[in-house]
Amino acid sequence: DQSVGEDLEADAKTVNQVVNKIKASANKKLDVVVSRKGEMVKLNLIPDETPKTLEGRVGTRLEANSVLYKKMAKGPVDSIKLASKEFGRLFTLVGKSLTGLVTNFSQSKDQVSGPLAIVAVGAEVVRKDISGLFQFGAVININLAIVNLLPLPALDGGFLLLLIIEAIRGKKMQKETEQSITGAGVLFLLISGGVLITRDLTDFAVKAFGLDL
Repeated sequence: DQSVGEDLEADAKTVNQVVNKIKASANKKLDVVVSRKGEMVKLNLIPDETPKTLEGRVGTRLEANSVLYKKMAKGPVDSIKLASKEFGRLFTLVGKSLTGLVTNFSQSKDQVSGPLAIVAVGAEVVRKDISGLFQFGAVININLAIVNLLPLPALDGGFLLLLIIEAIRGKKMQKETEQSITGAGVLFLLISGGVLITRDLTDFAVKAFGLDL
């Protein structure tokens, strides 16, 4: 096989090399020559762009065979009913996703997006159907609400945990200790945010400049 002007061996290293090149070539033309039954065949590949990661992809994929439709509320009561039903559905989906992140972190960590990737996904939603922005905003807010309730320092859930600990101990925690715990939580959040933003910037650089990082 040949790809990007290079002779490639049929081994695992070659597979990774081709995959990385495809990921870095979203919406860009790739000229590939392959050997089929002793005959050299030239292929022109243009990898599609993955909305979330902005990476290139080729091949087949399964998609839902369904028809989307919009249902208008008949009145205030029906509006509340439909909104409550949709909120429950989205809350369940978000809860399952966050639970999977905790129980199966190794396979779910790549699904975590930073602020830049979230904005990119939002832009893609607006491009396809601006009405989907309401659902997208709801998912973001539900994510933030659930995460904010986690028992981590600097989050509301962390402050609630401190209050519970103080209630069990029967006395208030020393101010210096509370500040140290809160400071550690803020530092953790800043580092996590920095890591996600760096990953987003790396993904954008790979897409924009075809870098293989």
